[in-house]
Formats: sequence, C-alpha cells, structure tokens
Amino acid sequence: MCASEKFVNEFIDEYMHDGFASLTRNDIDILILHLLIKYGELEPGNWNKPDYEQLAIELKASEQEIRNIMSELSLSNVSNSKFSFYK
Repeated sequence: MCASEKFVNEFIDEYMHDGFASLTRNDIDILILHLLIKYGELEPGNWNKPDYEQLAIELKASEQEIRNIMSELSLSNVSNSKFSFYK
C-alpha cells in the first residue's frame, strides 16, 4: 500500500472512530497535519524545530494557525487526546 493510500485509510479510521461528524474542524486540522507529517507529504525538516513560515506557505495558512496546531500535536497534549494515534 502506498503512502497516499495509508494516509486516506488512517484518516477515515480516525474520522470515523467516534462516529461520523464527531470531530471538530480544529480536530480535523490536527489530524491532517499529523498525517501529512507522518506520511511525508510536507517538506522534510526538523519537526522538533519546525519552520513555521515554510509550513504556513505550503499549507496556505497563517504562521499562528500552524503554531497552534503544532502545539496541540505536541506530547504535552497526548494524555488528553481523543485521537487513537496517540494511544
């Protein structure tokens, strides 16, 4: 299975985990960014010190939006996560 098929399958699994439409828009943004990083769809980089400006350009979002989502992806939020990929 190629990376794009894995991306789609994992997205569907996570999206449907607690039922259709149970994720908020922010949750979906977090999930998509996680999967883009996981399956290498974004430019390679040091994810411990991400280039927020470059990510914002690639994702057509503001740097602050990217910073907020990356913050939510951090390990400090794992224990409160509703996503199965953190468990």
